[in-house]
Amino acid sequence: MTNLTDRLDAIQAQLEAATPGPWAFDGMDAGHSRYEMNWWVTAGDAGDSICDMDGLNRSRNERVAQDDGRADAEFIAAAPESTRFLLNLARKQQAALDAVRALVHDDTLSDGLVMHVINPDAIRAALEARP
Repeated sequence: MTNLTDRLDAIQAQLEAATPGPWAFDGMDAGHSRYEMNWWVTAGDAGDSICDMDGLNRSRNERVAQDDGRADAEFIAAAPESTRFLLNLARKQQAALDAVRALVHDDTLSDGLVMHVINPDAIRAALEARP
């Protein structure tokens, strides 16, 4: 549990340290072919630059070079909101799992077997009480 919590906290810290949004992307034709688009990602009303992607020097990898870069720019621009959504979802699901785990009791039987005692009604009530 701690490893997951620590990882989520580290991602949260990265998100909070990043330039505040909302982030957006835009682009323009760089010239010679349909693959030469320049894209950039900006933040806030002032349009602070987050990153620039030069279509002319995009990549020596043919698959990447034949993509004009729009999908990458769009993905980068959506990253803060997507990350925030996924962090919140992971924390809610972890809280629900913790609530269920608290309702499971292990009883060791005389023959050494472990019996897991679960109250389905208590689990339903715990999950319904979660935000």
